[in-house]
Amino acid sequence: MSAQVESIEKEQHSPPLQVEEKEIPQEVTSTTDSNDHNSEQGEAEPVPSLCDSWLITIPGGYMEYEGTFYEVRRVPNTLSDRLKSQDDFGILPRTTAPGFLINGDKVEEMDSKQTEARKKELIPSREVFETADGKWVDQQGLDDTQLAIQSDLFQSLPVIKVDPNVHHAKLPRCFNEIKHLFAAQGVPFLVQLVGRTEEGRMVSLRFGQDLTSWILGPFVDGAKVQLPEEWKYQWVVDIVLGLRNLHKRNIFHADLTTNNVLFDKNHAILCDLESGPHTDHLVPPELAQGIVKDFNAKMDIYGLGTLIWCIENRNMPRAHRTLECDGVFGDLMSRCLAEDPDKRPTIDEIIIELQEIPETKSLLSNPPPQANDTSNTRARISWSYTYSGAVVIHDGTFYEVRRVPDTLSDRILNENERLPASSSPGLLISGDEISSMEIADIVARRRTPNIDDNCQAIPNDDGTYNTKKDEEASRLAAESDIFHSLPVIQVDAAVHHTKPPRSVTELQHLILVRGHPHLVHLLGRTTDRNIVTLKHGDRTLLDWLCDYDEEVPEEWKYQWIVDIALGLSFLHHNDIIHNDLADQNILLKDNHAVICDLESGPTSLDIVPPEYAHDAHDPHIVKDKSADIYALGVLMWSIDNHSSTRPHRNLKSSGVLENIMSKCLRIDPKCRPTVDQVIVELKQLPETSSLFPQGSQLSSYLGEIVI
Repeated sequence: MSAQVESIEKEQHSPPLQVEEKEIPQEVTSTTDSNDHNSEQGEAEPVPSLCDSWLITIPGGYMEYEGTFYEVRRVPNTLSDRLKSQDDFGILPRTTAPGFLINGDKVEEMDSKQTEARKKELIPSREVFETADGKWVDQQGLDDTQLAIQSDLFQSLPVIKVDPNVHHAKLPRCFNEIKHLFAAQGVPFLVQLVGRTEEGRMVSLRFGQDLTSWILGPFVDGAKVQLPEEWKYQWVVDIVLGLRNLHKRNIFHADLTTNNVLFDKNHAILCDLESGPHTDHLVPPELAQGIVKDFNAKMDIYGLGTLIWCIENRNMPRAHRTLECDGVFGDLMSRCLAEDPDKRPTIDEIIIELQEIPETKSLLSNPPPQANDTSNTRARISWSYTYSGAVVIHDGTFYEVRRVPDTLSDRILNENERLPASSSPGLLISGDEISSMEIADIVARRRTPNIDDNCQAIPNDDGTYNTKKDEEASRLAAESDIFHSLPVIQVDAAVHHTKPPRSVTELQHLILVRGHPHLVHLLGRTTDRNIVTLKHGDRTLLDWLCDYDEEVPEEWKYQWIVDIALGLSFLHHNDIIHNDLADQNILLKDNHAVICDLESGPTSLDIVPPEYAHDAHDPHIVKDKSADIYALGVLMWSIDNHSSTRPHRNLKSSGVLENIMSKCLRIDPKCRPTVDQVIVELKQLPETSSLFPQGSQLSSYLGEIVI
């Protein structure tokens, strides 16, 4: 057996009974004999009723009585139905034959050979095994679990460190369960899959307890604890909405039992989405009679009717019984349990009816459980951003959006248009084009959305991460002649900052710009392969943006922008493109700013200009100067709004710098100003003109620019 399913403990065991776990006597004696026997023991034992004596099968049931083997195949409103529903053994046909087959009103005797054949077929003799989850499965069940664990879809899940207070971990039953859980991600009223364990278990968000635990208890002073009626009404609403969400995705639950509904106070969700096998007491008449063999939506409606009966009566039904429907949901319940599947309502018709019932009308608009937020679509989409756009699983569909300005993709990313609905597993939206994605496509995209194959993160001593490619570049830089030409510095933590060199290019740039007041100043190196720069304050611009409570004078913010522009001008006049002019690469000390990290990339996601997004350029590629200008516009927006930006957003310019900012953020890179033109405009603004150095000092900061 594969190591991936070592957690499945394979132990031979006699098969459990299909429904009831009590032992049923093969022969039931008369009432008089039973009472006489019990009186001798000093206690009265209840005599089993006829309807409780059957061992359950999908068509009906079987039992031994007074030496005769009986098999019943249920047909509503016939003898077989009465035998399954009534207590009196007197209605049981008598015979001297070894066996009886009762199919509807038709009664057939079976000889010894036929009887033994039916017993062999009905009474399972296959070997079953207990899994590490405490479930009993046969060899096919073990094989299905192993195939599910080995599937690409399962392996594409992130590995989760399980917190028992937050997560629930279990073995997958089959591939269908994983596929359906993927489709249910982000869908309200359905259990939420979040990942897997290294041992081969699925990990979902924990949500309360199952409804069976409520039906069976708990007890206080001998009585069941009562819950508000409104809770039960809300459970029914949530279950119906969850089932509708499955049916919209062409998924049938096929096992709507109280074991597969989780509740947390007044809300409920559906779990166990493997689409069967169905529990015996949920078997609808058409399936029992063999009229249909494949599960369908109408059978789920029958299961829903049974589930509502359980909630209304706080009881568990017996298989193949005609349930008495009353209470608030009596009429709805009876139609869900109709013998003719064509007379059962659809899930949408049920929702319409719930909107008309006084007890549930207002509950359809109640907020759903926290784990399944159904707030406004735009507000609850949690994008995972890529260099080309973003990906998300929303309402069970995987979406990849590649940004092209002024198209559908741009409007979706900027929350001006909703995601298009889809019945396919995934959609790729590139510009205005929409194409379907199959499971294999989704698995591939989830693994590598715009990510280099070599991008395996490696932790540094300072807590940052490098890829293998970056790690190699750093090693080559530390072994280079230019690195060893630097003086060795005795580090003073109050004055100096140390870090590994990112690349030879970074070293070249740092040496070229030494002495500029708005660019990080290289001093030397250490003996342990770090470079030493002059410390400038204790925080970055990102730190300030994340500290929402800290207010600084407006003059400080204008000065930061002037300093950044002056530093960028010097870089561009020395033919250096920063490539990552992001908030984490701006150092702050009071009212002055310094640009750091001069290795020319890779570009941070939140400053990727639109012209580089659509084709998913490698973020390591050095872009042109207009990309730096776009990043400068993003920095202006962040400083002006005291907020970080989200990637691929159309930022709205405002404030004193509105005109300059909007020019820097233009979609067409050819229409953006140069950094020199930005400085000219800043020099003309009353709020920033006095913040520039004066005379020859300014000229030395700018290089060749003349103002």
